[in-house]
Amino acid sequence: MRIAIADNGIGNLGNLANYVERNFGAKPLITSNPMDMAAADLLILPGVGNFSALIRRIEGLREAIERLTARGGYVLGVCLGMQILFEESEEGSGKGLGVLQGRVVRIPSETGLRIPRIGWAPLRIKNPLEPWTRLEGLDFYYAHSYYAKSTDSVVGVSYYGSLEIPSLVVKGNIVATQFHPERSGVSGRVFAGALLSYMRG
Repeated sequence: MRIAIADNGIGNLGNLANYVERNFGAKPLITSNPMDMAAADLLILPGVGNFSALIRRIEGLREAIERLTARGGYVLGVCLGMQILFEESEEGSGKGLGVLQGRVVRIPSETGLRIPRIGWAPLRIKNPLEPWTRLEGLDFYYAHSYYAKSTDSVVGVSYYGSLEIPSLVVKGNIVATQFHPERSGVSGRVFAGALLSYMRG
């Protein structure tokens, strides 16, 4: 399996690369070249960095995603990598890739919740789509200040105070998580198994 990780320019992609090697049996290519991304079986958009900076860094990212999915490849967006798939964001310049419908907003300060949200929370499956039902109730690790307000293909949510946060979105060959599977221990391994199962159809 050919797996590419979009290079966010920060250089702290070691945990994600190790997670891929352990759970997918492949050494990922870390790249900012859209041609390499389009040729992958799985493209992972990493979860660390700044919304606008990541989009600016990888010119042609949307086109690479379109070419990849058209030939049957899959995309996994993690945390920030999930957020850039939406249409717009309150972070940075605001324009997303528009692969998913919805808007990314900051966790409201008036809720009195700690920002950024850092910690563990169980995933609640709202749309019983296989094989994702096996993730019901598993604890995943979150670290974010923004979240997607969307009803587009939301399969699972988590709760932060009274906020319901879309945390697993699955739309065709696009899979996106607000949580960090690579930091989620056993739950992250279960997620990897579900993703592989989903990719195999």
